[in-house]
Amino acid sequence: MSETFIVLQPIRELTTFDSVAPPVIIDQAGKNARFAYAEFFGNEIASDYTRKAYRYAVHRFLLWCEAEGFDLARIPPGSVGHYIRTLTTAEAKPAAK
Repeated sequence: MSETFIVLQPIRELTTFDSVAPPVIIDQAGKNARFAYAEFFGNEIASDYTRKAYRYAVHRFLLWCEAEGFDLARIPPGSVGHYIRTLTTAEAKPAAK
């Protein structure tokens, strides 16, 4: 009989909607990642509401990547689809119709 191990991840807070600090995965990726993050969320998006919404969505995805053990430069191509599927099943209702 094989043993099954469950690895528990520490509980992490999702980034708040108004947070401007980059996620840890961005800081760990280095200077270029921090620059790209600041450039994109700094001036590229004219609407404050859109910038906050995008930042929240990106932070939520990157926190999920951290929990999965991915480095920013090594996020597998299929991980976005897997992440979206977890969103559609996490609360037992689809995220889109």
